Amino acid sequence: MKKLVIPCIIALCSTACTTTNMLTEQEITSRYESVAEFQQAFNMAETSNLKILSPTHYEQAKAKLEQAMASAKRGKESSEKIAQEGMEILAQAKKTGDKSADMLDTVLEARLKAEKAGAPTLLKDEFKGADEDLADLAKAVEDNRLEKVREDRVVLAKTYRQLELKAMKQDIIESAQTAIKDATDMGAKKYAPKTFSQAEEEMRLALNILEVNRGASQEAENYAERARWWAERSMAVTETVKSFKQGDYTDEDIVLWYQEQISSAVAPVNKSLPLNYDHKRLMTSIRTDLEGVVSDNSQLASQNKMLSAESQTLANAGRQQAIEMQNKLNMTRQQAQEADKKFEFVQGLFDEKEAVVFRQQNAVLLRTQGFDFPSGKSEITSGNFALLQKIIKAIDEYPTAKVAVSGHTDSVGDAQFNQKLSEDRAQKVAEFLIKVGNIDEDRISYKGYGEARPIASNDTQDGRSENRRVEITIVN
Repeated sequence: MKKLVIPCIIALCSTACTTTNMLTEQEITSRYESVAEFQQAFNMAETSNLKILSPTHYEQAKAKLEQAMASAKRGKESSEKIAQEGMEILAQAKKTGDKSADMLDTVLEARLKAEKAGAPTLLKDEFKGADEDLADLAKAVEDNRLEKVREDRVVLAKTYRQLELKAMKQDIIESAQTAIKDATDMGAKKYAPKTFSQAEEEMRLALNILEVNRGASQEAENYAERARWWAERSMAVTETVKSFKQGDYTDEDIVLWYQEQISSAVAPVNKSLPLNYDHKRLMTSIRTDLEGVVSDNSQLASQNKMLSAESQTLANAGRQQAIEMQNKLNMTRQQAQEADKKFEFVQGLFDEKEAVVFRQQNAVLLRTQGFDFPSGKSEITSGNFALLQKIIKAIDEYPTAKVAVSGHTDSVGDAQFNQKLSEDRAQKVAEFLIKVGNIDEDRISYKGYGEARPIASNDTQDGRSENRRVEITIVN
Protein backbone atom coordinates (compact mmCIF):
# COMPACT_ATOMS: atom_id res chain seq x y z
CA MET A 1 0.00 0.00 0.00
CA LYS A 2 2.81 2.44 0.90
CA LYS A 3 4.41 1.79 -2.51
CA LEU A 4 1.20 2.97 -4.23
CA VAL A 5 0.73 6.09 -2.09
CA ILE A 6 4.20 7.55 -2.64
CA PRO A 7 4.01 7.76 -6.50
CA CYS A 8 0.57 9.35 -6.25
CA ILE A 9 1.88 12.02 -3.90
CA ILE A 10 4.80 12.71 -6.26
CA ALA A 11 2.41 12.99 -9.23
CA LEU A 12 0.15 15.41 -7.36
CA CYS A 13 3.11 17.54 -6.33
CA SER A 14 4.36 17.63 -9.92
CA THR A 15 0.95 18.75 -11.17
CA ALA A 16 0.74 21.44 -8.51
CA CYS A 17 4.20 22.70 -9.36
CA THR A 18 3.40 22.78 -13.05
CA THR A 19 0.21 24.76 -12.40
CA THR A 20 2.01 27.13 -10.07
CA ASN A 21 4.79 27.73 -12.61
CA MET A 22 2.49 28.86 -15.47
CA LEU A 23 3.78 32.20 -16.80
CA THR A 24 1.56 35.27 -17.05
CA GLU A 25 1.16 37.11 -20.36
CA GLN A 26 3.35 39.94 -19.07
CA GLU A 27 6.08 37.45 -18.13
CA ILE A 28 5.84 35.83 -21.58
CA THR A 29 6.25 39.23 -23.25
CA SER A 30 9.37 40.07 -21.28
CA ARG A 31 10.96 36.59 -21.52
CA TYR A 32 10.15 35.52 -25.10
CA GLU A 33 10.81 38.36 -27.53
CA SER A 34 9.82 36.40 -30.66
CA VAL A 35 6.49 35.38 -29.15
CA ALA A 36 5.71 38.97 -28.17
CA GLU A 37 6.65 40.21 -31.65
CA PHE A 38 4.51 37.51 -33.27
CA GLN A 39 1.49 38.36 -31.12
CA GLN A 40 1.79 42.08 -31.93
CA ALA A 41 2.12 41.38 -35.67
CA PHE A 42 -0.90 39.07 -35.60
CA ASN A 43 -3.02 41.68 -33.78
CA MET A 44 -2.15 44.23 -36.48
CA ALA A 45 -3.03 41.70 -39.19
CA GLU A 46 -6.49 41.24 -37.68
CA THR A 47 -7.29 44.91 -38.34
CA SER A 48 -6.24 44.77 -42.01
CA ASN A 49 -8.82 42.32 -43.47
CA LEU A 50 -6.16 39.58 -43.63
CA LYS A 51 -8.72 37.07 -42.35
CA ILE A 52 -10.72 37.70 -45.54
CA LEU A 53 -7.91 38.31 -48.03
CA SER A 54 -5.71 35.34 -47.06
CA PRO A 55 -7.94 32.96 -45.06
CA THR A 56 -5.77 29.82 -45.21
CA HIS A 57 -2.54 31.47 -44.11
CA TYR A 58 -4.44 33.52 -41.54
CA GLU A 59 -5.84 30.40 -39.86
CA GLN A 60 -2.41 28.74 -39.97
CA ALA A 61 -0.84 31.79 -38.32
CA LYS A 62 -3.61 31.87 -35.71
CA ALA A 63 -2.98 28.21 -34.85
CA LYS A 64 0.76 28.88 -34.55
CA LEU A 65 0.12 31.81 -32.20
CA GLU A 66 -2.07 29.66 -29.95
CA GLN A 67 0.60 26.94 -29.98
CA ALA A 68 3.40 29.44 -29.21
CA MET A 69 1.45 31.04 -26.34
CA ALA A 70 0.58 27.66 -24.82
CA SER A 71 4.22 26.59 -24.99
CA ALA A 72 5.46 29.91 -23.57
CA LYS A 73 3.07 29.70 -20.60
CA ARG A 74 4.79 26.47 -19.61
CA GLY A 75 8.19 28.13 -19.94
CA LYS A 76 9.29 26.08 -22.93
CA GLU A 77 12.04 27.55 -25.10
CA SER A 78 10.48 25.86 -28.15
CA SER A 79 7.88 28.65 -28.13
CA GLU A 80 10.46 30.97 -29.76
CA LYS A 81 10.88 28.63 -32.72
CA ILE A 82 7.11 28.22 -33.08
CA ALA A 83 6.72 32.01 -33.06
CA GLN A 84 9.35 32.40 -35.78
CA GLU A 85 7.54 29.82 -37.91
CA GLY A 86 4.33 31.76 -37.31
CA MET A 87 5.98 35.00 -38.43
CA GLU A 88 6.98 33.33 -41.70
CA ILE A 89 3.39 32.17 -42.26
CA LEU A 90 2.12 35.64 -41.41
CA ALA A 91 4.53 37.19 -43.91
CA GLN A 92 3.18 34.84 -46.57
CA ALA A 93 -0.36 35.78 -45.52
CA LYS A 94 0.44 39.47 -46.00
CA LYS A 95 1.97 38.78 -49.41
CA THR A 96 -1.09 36.81 -50.50
CA GLY A 97 -3.36 39.44 -48.93
CA ASP A 98 -1.71 42.19 -50.97
CA LYS A 99 -2.23 40.14 -54.13
CA SER A 100 -5.88 39.53 -53.23
CA ALA A 101 -6.41 43.22 -52.47
CA ASP A 102 -4.97 44.12 -55.85
CA MET A 103 -7.11 41.63 -57.77
CA LEU A 104 -10.24 42.30 -55.72
CA ASP A 105 -9.93 46.08 -55.41
CA THR A 106 -13.36 46.79 -56.96
CA VAL A 107 -14.94 44.16 -54.70
CA LEU A 108 -13.31 45.64 -51.59
CA GLU A 109 -14.38 49.15 -52.57
CA ALA A 110 -17.98 47.99 -53.03
CA ARG A 111 -17.80 46.10 -49.72
CA LEU A 112 -16.57 49.21 -47.88
CA LYS A 113 -19.47 51.26 -49.25
CA ALA A 114 -21.95 48.56 -48.24
CA GLU A 115 -20.35 48.50 -44.79
CA LYS A 116 -20.67 52.29 -44.44
CA ALA A 117 -24.33 52.04 -45.49
CA GLY A 118 -24.94 49.73 -42.52
CA ALA A 119 -25.32 46.44 -44.42
CA PRO A 120 -23.50 44.32 -41.75
CA THR A 121 -26.21 45.29 -39.25
CA LEU A 122 -29.28 45.86 -41.43
CA LEU A 123 -28.65 42.89 -43.74
CA LYS A 124 -26.59 40.69 -41.46
CA ASP A 125 -27.14 37.30 -43.14
CA GLU A 126 -26.79 38.60 -46.71
CA PHE A 127 -23.61 40.53 -45.87
CA LYS A 128 -22.19 37.47 -44.12
CA GLY A 129 -22.94 35.37 -47.21
CA ALA A 130 -21.18 37.89 -49.44
CA ASP A 131 -18.16 37.86 -47.11
CA GLU A 132 -18.07 34.06 -47.35
CA ASP A 133 -17.98 34.38 -51.15
CA LEU A 134 -15.17 36.93 -50.77
CA ALA A 135 -13.22 34.48 -48.60
CA ASP A 136 -13.68 31.83 -51.30
CA LEU A 137 -12.28 34.22 -53.91
CA ALA A 138 -9.32 35.04 -51.66
CA LYS A 139 -8.74 31.29 -51.26
CA ALA A 140 -8.75 31.03 -55.06
CA VAL A 141 -6.02 33.72 -55.15
CA GLU A 142 -4.01 31.68 -52.64
CA ASP A 143 -4.41 28.61 -54.86
CA ASN A 144 -3.50 30.67 -57.95
CA ARG A 145 -6.90 29.96 -59.57
CA LEU A 146 -6.87 33.43 -61.08
CA GLU A 147 -9.32 32.75 -63.91
CA LYS A 148 -12.04 31.97 -61.38
CA VAL A 149 -11.19 35.21 -59.54
CA ARG A 150 -11.53 37.28 -62.72
CA GLU A 151 -14.89 35.67 -63.53
CA ASP A 152 -16.46 35.87 -60.07
CA ARG A 153 -15.21 39.24 -58.81
CA VAL A 154 -17.56 41.19 -61.10
CA VAL A 155 -20.58 39.31 -59.73
CA LEU A 156 -19.45 39.74 -56.12
CA ALA A 157 -18.82 43.49 -56.53
CA LYS A 158 -22.35 43.79 -57.92
CA THR A 159 -23.68 41.87 -54.91
CA TYR A 160 -22.02 44.32 -52.49
CA ARG A 161 -23.36 47.30 -54.48
CA GLN A 162 -26.86 45.82 -54.27
CA LEU A 163 -26.43 45.38 -50.52
CA GLU A 164 -25.29 49.00 -50.26
CA LEU A 165 -28.40 50.23 -52.09
CA LYS A 166 -30.69 47.92 -50.14
CA ALA A 167 -29.19 49.05 -46.81
CA MET A 168 -29.46 52.72 -47.79
CA LYS A 169 -33.11 52.26 -48.73
CA GLN A 170 -33.85 50.41 -45.52
CA ASP A 171 -32.03 52.95 -43.37
CA ILE A 172 -33.31 56.11 -45.08
CA ILE A 173 -36.73 54.96 -46.23
CA GLU A 174 -37.84 52.68 -43.40
CA SER A 175 -39.55 55.27 -41.15
CA ALA A 176 -41.40 56.76 -44.13
CA GLN A 177 -42.52 53.33 -45.33
CA THR A 178 -43.76 52.52 -41.84
CA ALA A 179 -45.74 55.78 -41.74
CA ILE A 180 -47.25 55.09 -45.18
CA LYS A 181 -48.20 51.56 -44.11
CA ASP A 182 -49.79 52.90 -40.91
CA ALA A 183 -51.70 55.46 -42.97
CA THR A 184 -52.86 52.73 -45.35
CA ASP A 185 -54.03 50.55 -42.45
CA MET A 186 -55.87 53.54 -41.01
CA GLY A 187 -57.76 54.10 -44.27
CA ALA A 188 -56.05 57.31 -45.39
CA LYS A 189 -56.33 56.34 -49.03
CA LYS A 190 -60.10 56.56 -48.63
CA TYR A 191 -60.51 59.41 -46.14
CA ALA A 192 -57.50 61.61 -47.07
CA PRO A 193 -56.65 60.72 -50.69
CA LYS A 194 -54.88 63.99 -51.57
CA THR A 195 -52.45 64.03 -48.65
CA PHE A 196 -51.88 60.27 -48.88
CA SER A 197 -51.13 60.55 -52.61
CA GLN A 198 -48.56 63.28 -51.87
CA ALA A 199 -46.83 60.95 -49.38
CA GLU A 200 -46.58 58.23 -52.04
CA GLU A 201 -45.18 60.70 -54.58
CA GLU A 202 -42.45 61.93 -52.19
CA MET A 203 -41.54 58.30 -51.46
CA ARG A 204 -41.29 57.52 -55.18
CA LEU A 205 -38.89 60.43 -55.66
CA ALA A 206 -36.73 59.30 -52.72
CA LEU A 207 -36.41 55.80 -54.17
CA ASN A 208 -35.67 57.09 -57.68
CA ILE A 209 -32.85 59.32 -56.39
CA LEU A 210 -31.17 56.41 -54.59
CA GLU A 211 -31.44 54.27 -57.72
CA VAL A 212 -29.80 56.94 -59.90
CA ASN A 213 -27.23 58.48 -57.53
CA ARG A 214 -26.37 56.81 -54.23
CA GLY A 215 -24.19 59.77 -53.35
CA ALA A 216 -27.33 61.90 -53.09
CA SER A 217 -28.43 60.20 -49.87
CA GLN A 218 -29.19 63.56 -48.21
CA GLU A 219 -31.61 64.49 -51.00
CA ALA A 220 -33.26 61.07 -50.76
CA GLU A 221 -33.50 61.48 -46.99
CA ASN A 222 -35.18 64.87 -47.46
CA TYR A 223 -37.82 63.35 -49.74
CA ALA A 224 -38.30 60.40 -47.37
CA GLU A 225 -38.79 62.82 -44.47
CA ARG A 226 -41.41 64.71 -46.49
CA ALA A 227 -43.08 61.40 -47.34
CA ARG A 228 -43.25 60.55 -43.64
CA TRP A 229 -44.65 64.03 -42.86
CA TRP A 230 -47.36 63.75 -45.51
CA ALA A 231 -48.25 60.23 -44.37
CA GLU A 232 -48.60 61.41 -40.77
CA ARG A 233 -50.66 64.37 -41.94
CA SER A 234 -52.94 62.04 -43.90
CA MET A 235 -53.47 60.03 -40.70
CA ALA A 236 -54.34 63.20 -38.79
CA VAL A 237 -56.82 64.20 -41.51
CA THR A 238 -58.26 60.67 -41.54
CA GLU A 239 -58.74 60.69 -37.78
CA THR A 240 -60.57 64.03 -37.93
CA VAL A 241 -62.76 62.97 -40.87
CA LYS A 242 -63.66 59.71 -39.12
CA SER A 243 -64.58 61.52 -35.91
CA PHE A 244 -66.90 63.81 -37.87
CA LYS A 245 -68.56 60.86 -39.58
CA GLN A 246 -68.88 58.82 -36.39
CA GLY A 247 -70.21 61.83 -34.47
CA ASP A 248 -72.82 62.49 -37.15
CA TYR A 249 -71.64 66.10 -37.48
CA THR A 250 -73.67 68.45 -39.63
CA ASP A 251 -71.92 70.97 -41.88
CA GLU A 252 -72.69 73.66 -39.31
CA ASP A 253 -71.18 71.56 -36.50
CA ILE A 254 -67.95 71.21 -38.49
CA VAL A 255 -67.69 74.97 -39.10
CA LEU A 256 -68.37 75.75 -35.40
CA TRP A 257 -65.73 73.22 -34.33
CA TYR A 258 -63.27 74.79 -36.79
CA GLN A 259 -63.93 78.30 -35.40
CA GLU A 260 -63.37 77.06 -31.84
CA GLN A 261 -59.99 75.59 -32.84
CA ILE A 262 -58.91 78.88 -34.45
CA SER A 263 -60.07 80.91 -31.43
CA SER A 264 -58.05 78.71 -29.09
CA ALA A 265 -54.92 78.89 -31.26
CA VAL A 266 -54.81 82.71 -31.57
CA ALA A 267 -56.03 83.51 -28.04
CA PRO A 268 -52.56 84.75 -26.90
CA VAL A 269 -52.77 87.43 -29.62
CA ASN A 270 -56.50 88.13 -29.83
CA LYS A 271 -58.90 86.86 -27.19
CA SER A 272 -62.00 88.06 -29.03
CA LEU A 273 -62.10 86.98 -32.66
CA PRO A 274 -64.79 88.49 -34.92
CA LEU A 275 -66.49 85.14 -35.58
CA ASN A 276 -69.42 86.98 -37.13
CA TYR A 277 -67.16 87.71 -40.14
CA ASP A 278 -67.17 85.49 -43.22
CA HIS A 279 -64.18 83.16 -43.56
CA LYS A 280 -62.12 85.45 -45.81
CA ARG A 281 -62.55 88.51 -43.56
CA LEU A 282 -61.85 86.39 -40.48
CA MET A 283 -58.55 85.10 -41.92
CA THR A 284 -57.57 88.65 -42.92
CA SER A 285 -58.24 89.86 -39.37
CA ILE A 286 -56.14 87.06 -37.85
CA ARG A 287 -53.32 87.65 -40.32
CA THR A 288 -53.32 91.38 -39.52
CA ASP A 289 -53.03 90.66 -35.78
CA LEU A 290 -50.17 88.19 -36.29
CA GLU A 291 -48.33 90.45 -38.71
CA GLY A 292 -48.50 93.24 -36.14
CA VAL A 293 -46.84 91.05 -33.51
CA VAL A 294 -44.19 89.89 -35.99
CA SER A 295 -43.55 93.47 -37.09
CA ASP A 296 -43.06 94.67 -33.51
CA ASN A 297 -40.60 91.86 -32.80
CA SER A 298 -38.80 92.49 -36.07
CA GLN A 299 -38.39 96.19 -35.32
CA LEU A 300 -36.91 95.45 -31.90
CA ALA A 301 -34.52 92.90 -33.38
CA SER A 302 -33.57 95.30 -36.16
CA GLN A 303 -32.83 98.11 -33.70
CA ASN A 304 -30.64 95.84 -31.59
CA LYS A 305 -28.83 94.60 -34.66
CA MET A 306 -28.29 98.15 -35.91
CA LEU A 307 -26.78 99.30 -32.61
CA SER A 308 -24.49 96.29 -32.53
CA ALA A 309 -23.45 96.79 -36.16
CA GLU A 310 -22.67 100.47 -35.67
CA SER A 311 -20.50 99.68 -32.69
CA GLN A 312 -18.66 96.96 -34.57
CA THR A 313 -18.21 99.17 -37.63
CA LEU A 314 -16.55 101.91 -35.62
CA ALA A 315 -14.20 99.44 -33.97
CA ASN A 316 -13.17 97.77 -37.23
CA ALA A 317 -13.22 100.70 -39.67
CA GLY A 318 -9.47 101.08 -40.07
CA ARG A 319 -8.75 97.36 -40.36
CA GLN A 320 -11.67 96.78 -42.73
CA GLN A 321 -10.50 99.52 -45.08
CA ALA A 322 -7.09 97.90 -45.41
CA ILE A 323 -8.62 94.47 -46.01
CA GLU A 324 -10.96 95.82 -48.70
CA MET A 325 -8.10 97.45 -50.58
CA GLN A 326 -6.14 94.20 -50.61
CA ASN A 327 -9.21 92.22 -51.65
CA LYS A 328 -9.82 94.51 -54.63
CA LEU A 329 -6.28 93.88 -55.84
CA ASN A 330 -6.75 90.11 -55.70
CA MET A 331 -10.40 89.85 -56.74
CA THR A 332 -10.13 90.02 -60.53
CA ARG A 333 -7.40 87.41 -60.78
CA GLN A 334 -9.07 85.09 -58.29
CA GLN A 335 -12.46 85.35 -59.99
CA ALA A 336 -10.93 84.55 -63.37
CA GLN A 337 -9.15 81.50 -61.97
CA GLU A 338 -12.29 80.26 -60.23
CA ALA A 339 -14.36 80.77 -63.38
CA ASP A 340 -11.86 78.75 -65.44
CA LYS A 341 -11.80 75.98 -62.86
CA LYS A 342 -15.61 75.76 -62.69
CA PHE A 343 -15.94 75.76 -66.48
CA GLU A 344 -13.37 72.97 -66.85
CA PHE A 345 -15.18 70.94 -64.19
CA VAL A 346 -18.54 71.35 -65.96
CA GLN A 347 -16.99 70.42 -69.31
CA GLY A 348 -15.60 67.25 -67.78
CA LEU A 349 -19.02 66.11 -66.55
CA PHE A 350 -20.36 65.31 -70.03
CA ASP A 351 -19.18 63.11 -72.86
CA GLU A 352 -19.71 64.19 -76.47
CA LYS A 353 -22.89 62.14 -76.84
CA GLU A 354 -24.52 63.84 -73.85
CA ALA A 355 -23.75 67.53 -74.22
CA VAL A 356 -21.39 70.19 -75.55
CA VAL A 357 -20.42 72.96 -73.12
CA PHE A 358 -19.77 76.55 -74.27
CA ARG A 359 -18.78 79.74 -72.48
CA GLN A 360 -20.70 82.87 -73.48
CA GLN A 361 -19.32 85.92 -71.62
CA ASN A 362 -20.72 85.48 -68.09
CA ALA A 363 -22.87 82.49 -69.04
CA VAL A 364 -22.25 78.77 -69.54
CA LEU A 365 -24.32 76.96 -72.19
CA LEU A 366 -25.03 73.22 -71.94
CA ARG A 367 -26.22 72.08 -75.35
CA THR A 368 -27.60 68.64 -74.45
CA GLN A 369 -28.37 66.08 -77.10
CA GLY A 370 -28.40 63.05 -74.84
CA PHE A 371 -32.06 63.29 -73.79
CA ASP A 372 -34.16 60.30 -74.78
CA PHE A 373 -37.76 61.53 -74.96
CA PRO A 374 -40.44 59.19 -76.34
CA SER A 375 -41.36 60.31 -79.87
CA GLY A 376 -43.79 63.23 -79.77
CA LYS A 377 -43.89 63.26 -75.95
CA SER A 378 -42.36 65.30 -73.15
CA GLU A 379 -42.35 62.87 -70.20
CA ILE A 380 -38.93 62.33 -68.62
CA THR A 381 -38.06 58.64 -68.43
CA SER A 382 -35.63 57.03 -66.00
CA GLY A 383 -33.11 56.71 -68.82
CA ASN A 384 -32.58 60.48 -68.61
CA PHE A 385 -31.88 60.58 -64.84
CA ALA A 386 -28.09 60.14 -65.14
CA LEU A 387 -27.79 63.07 -67.58
CA LEU A 388 -30.09 65.23 -65.43
CA GLN A 389 -27.98 64.51 -62.33
CA LYS A 390 -24.91 65.78 -64.24
CA ILE A 391 -26.82 68.92 -65.22
CA ILE A 392 -27.73 69.45 -61.54
CA LYS A 393 -24.04 69.10 -60.59
CA ALA A 394 -23.14 71.69 -63.23
CA ILE A 395 -25.75 74.15 -61.93
CA ASP A 396 -24.60 73.57 -58.32
CA GLU A 397 -21.21 75.02 -59.32
CA TYR A 398 -23.01 78.37 -59.75
CA PRO A 399 -25.28 78.57 -56.68
CA THR A 400 -26.53 82.13 -57.33
CA ALA A 401 -26.84 81.94 -61.11
CA LYS A 402 -30.09 82.13 -63.07
CA VAL A 403 -30.90 79.09 -65.20
CA ALA A 404 -32.73 79.24 -68.54
CA VAL A 405 -34.04 75.98 -70.03
CA SER A 406 -34.92 76.05 -73.73
CA GLY A 407 -36.41 73.31 -75.91
CA HIS A 408 -35.74 72.95 -79.64
CA THR A 409 -36.95 70.62 -82.42
CA ASP A 410 -36.16 69.95 -86.06
CA SER A 411 -38.43 71.16 -88.87
CA VAL A 412 -40.15 67.83 -89.49
CA GLY A 413 -43.90 67.90 -88.87
CA ASP A 414 -46.32 70.65 -87.91
CA ALA A 415 -44.59 73.85 -86.71
CA GLN A 416 -47.27 74.58 -84.09
CA PHE A 417 -46.98 71.05 -82.70
CA ASN A 418 -43.18 71.35 -82.59
CA GLN A 419 -43.46 74.67 -80.76
CA LYS A 420 -45.74 73.15 -78.09
CA LEU A 421 -43.60 70.00 -77.79
CA SER A 422 -40.39 72.00 -77.29
CA GLU A 423 -42.02 74.10 -74.57
CA ASP A 424 -43.42 71.02 -72.78
CA ARG A 425 -40.02 69.33 -72.78
CA ALA A 426 -38.30 72.44 -71.48
CA GLN A 427 -40.92 72.68 -68.72
CA LYS A 428 -40.44 69.03 -67.68
CA VAL A 429 -36.68 69.47 -67.46
CA ALA A 430 -37.09 72.69 -65.43
CA GLU A 431 -39.52 70.96 -63.03
CA PHE A 432 -37.07 68.07 -62.54
CA LEU A 433 -34.26 70.50 -61.69
CA ILE A 434 -36.50 72.21 -59.14
CA LYS A 435 -37.91 69.07 -57.53
CA VAL A 436 -34.97 66.66 -57.60
CA GLY A 437 -32.11 69.15 -57.81
CA ASN A 438 -33.55 71.33 -55.00
CA ILE A 439 -32.85 74.40 -57.15
CA ASP A 440 -34.83 77.49 -56.15
CA GLU A 441 -37.83 77.93 -58.44
CA ASP A 442 -37.11 81.67 -58.69
CA ARG A 443 -33.78 80.92 -60.37
CA ILE A 444 -35.22 78.84 -63.23
CA SER A 445 -37.10 79.86 -66.36
CA TYR A 446 -38.05 77.81 -69.42
CA LYS A 447 -39.15 78.44 -72.99
CA GLY A 448 -39.79 76.45 -76.16
CA TYR A 449 -38.50 77.66 -79.53
CA GLY A 450 -39.75 74.81 -81.70
CA GLU A 451 -37.87 74.78 -85.00
CA ALA A 452 -37.05 78.52 -84.93
CA ARG A 453 -33.41 78.25 -83.79
CA PRO A 454 -31.64 75.48 -85.73
CA ILE A 455 -27.90 74.96 -85.22
CA ALA A 456 -27.52 72.69 -88.25
CA SER A 457 -29.23 72.02 -91.57
CA ASN A 458 -32.59 70.26 -91.39
CA ASP A 459 -31.90 68.72 -94.82
CA THR A 460 -29.82 65.87 -93.35
CA GLN A 461 -30.55 63.28 -90.66
CA ASP A 462 -27.47 64.31 -88.64
CA GLY A 463 -28.48 67.96 -88.85
CA ARG A 464 -32.01 67.22 -87.66
CA SER A 465 -30.58 65.15 -84.80
CA GLU A 466 -28.45 68.13 -83.68
CA ASN A 467 -31.46 70.44 -83.84
CA ARG A 468 -33.52 68.19 -81.51
CA ARG A 469 -32.07 69.35 -78.21
CA VAL A 470 -32.60 70.93 -74.80
CA GLU A 471 -30.24 73.78 -73.86
CA ILE A 472 -29.42 74.85 -70.31
CA THR A 473 -27.97 78.35 -69.99
CA ILE A 474 -26.39 79.17 -66.62
CA VAL A 475 -26.22 82.96 -66.36
CA ASN A 476 -23.71 83.73 -63.62
